[in-house]
Amino acid sequence: MKTAKLFLLATVALSMAVASCSNDDNNENPQPVICPTDSTNVTPPTEDSTWVYEWRPAKAITLTTSQQDIARRLSTFSWQLFAELYKRSENGTKNIIYSPFSVETDFGMVLNGMQGTAKEELLNLLGLSNISTDDLNNFFTAMSQGIDEADNMTRFSSANSLWYAQDHTLNADFQNALQTHYGAEIFPVTFTSATANDINKWCSEKTNGRIPSIVGQTSSLDLMHLINAVYFRSNWADHFDEVQTTNAPFTTAAGDTQEVSMMQKVFSHEVLEFDYTYNDCYEQMVIPFNNGAYRMAFILPRESSSIGEVIANITQNDIVQQRPDDYTLIHLELPKFKVSSNYDLRNVLTQMGCTLFSADDDCFHFFAQDNRTPTGIVHKAFLQIDEKGAEAAAATDIFLCTSDGEEPTYTDLYLTFNRPFLYTIIESSTGYPLFMGYISHIE
Repeated sequence: MKTAKLFLLATVALSMAVASCSNDDNNENPQPVICPTDSTNVTPPTEDSTWVYEWRPAKAITLTTSQQDIARRLSTFSWQLFAELYKRSENGTKNIIYSPFSVETDFGMVLNGMQGTAKEELLNLLGLSNISTDDLNNFFTAMSQGIDEADNMTRFSSANSLWYAQDHTLNADFQNALQTHYGAEIFPVTFTSATANDINKWCSEKTNGRIPSIVGQTSSLDLMHLINAVYFRSNWADHFDEVQTTNAPFTTAAGDTQEVSMMQKVFSHEVLEFDYTYNDCYEQMVIPFNNGAYRMAFILPRESSSIGEVIANITQNDIVQQRPDDYTLIHLELPKFKVSSNYDLRNVLTQMGCTLFSADDDCFHFFAQDNRTPTGIVHKAFLQIDEKGAEAAAATDIFLCTSDGEEPTYTDLYLTFNRPFLYTIIESSTGYPLFMGYISHIE
């Protein structure tokens, strides 16, 4: 056996340079992906033609050494927050989906309006105790710019906005940081009950309709809504064959048996790059999208291991994973699924030691005057997996209210996800987790 040391699940990575062109017939945005017969002659889109993409190898996101350190630290926090969400999943019987990228981007923005003890404590919670706000801003700037260029066949967008009461004056440094580093749209408004419709319309547009609302209601008591919205849509580097999808049993976390649509595929390194690793606690299959800039990991606990034990195992540093030398074929069975969530993260974060929502007002300088402590944070997310690929979206709102040797031996290895499992979507070059979650049952 050969081993590979991996720092957290999010950093399990092999460079992916082999991918297949694929078609997406069911969603008009992004347009269908078509393999050009001559990659040097790519026809631009017209009103009557289909967009034709030129396949390009994945472009790694360039981070400085300190920014790579920030990515590792935030990956650790991502799993810590996920562990807290799992504790609140009613003994593992509720599905989980959330976007660390969205939550942490919103935190990155709000830190620009904080000072003193509250700021120090939030940075400590994120594992960024000796990181300056400027360094964190530059990290998210580098991530956003890199994501735009990583894969021309994947749609991944991150949008930010600030909605604030126009009878208040924004702190100039706060506004400049949001616009310079996060490209935030600034909306001065008079908050009424109708403002929620405008905010939700913005959120829906930025998530392709997958998060149609992030705000329940607004009123004259609202002072600020600081929102991040992300959308992801990508095809597998090699599709699952729909003809091979069959009905199969899935045992839920509650012990019930469901009949689900089970996708099937045999993976071979001679055809497609992928990564299968295992340890005594769980097995993990990592599948690339398109050119490999993005990948999705599926984690199946051993029969003798619980989901909680797997989460604890993943969050340990310097985990040793194993890869068998003699296998070539992975027979994968994976259910199609769709999951959505709606979290009030204030209590979750407070339980983790976050004092953001209880600090003194003078720890904040969002406005030139009349500053207040943030009231709460809400997060919504969506994910759908099928034979062609994945679609995911999320939104986060922090708000204020006045109140690739030798020819291998062919061995078959079977991996069937017919019981609860974990998953995460990551950016390959940095290992940064964009979405992660848990499947208790199939919806």
